[in-house]
Amino acid sequence: YEALSYTWGDATKCQTIECNGKNFGVSQNLFDALINIRLSDKRRTIWIDALCINQENDAEKSEQVRYMYAIYRAATRVIVWLGIEADDSDFTMRAMAFVGSRKNRATIMRRDHNHECLVQLARLIKGIETLTTRPWFFRSWIRQEV
Repeated sequence: YEALSYTWGDATKCQTIECNGKNFGVSQNLFDALINIRLSDKRRTIWIDALCINQENDAEKSEQVRYMYAIYRAATRVIVWLGIEADDSDFTMRAMAFVGSRKNRATIMRRDHNHECLVQLARLIKGIETLTTRPWFFRSWIRQEV
């Protein structure tokens, strides 16, 4: 299974989803995540706290908190959902992937970057600053999730 790391978001904004033949109310942010990470060509199993833990049972929620680290560690992959695209975040994510790619290192390390390259670098730095102000980065649980 994969595990989803996300913020619940505004609990008053809800959508209904169907999972294993049952209807569930989920936050708008979780709904957006599910729409965006859905694979069109195959099924996937994703552990999501809002669906896998009975949110109406305080005893179960308290019990499950002890297992969160193990749940995320056992996942084949942790998907981090930062929210829908806003404030140039699509560019920022693509640029970070480019910069982080080993095959692009020679291009990045060239010393003869032109003005446009420097403009894009400034755009990336601003994008990272903006992206890291999203609510996900301020959750205390992210250390055990990722």
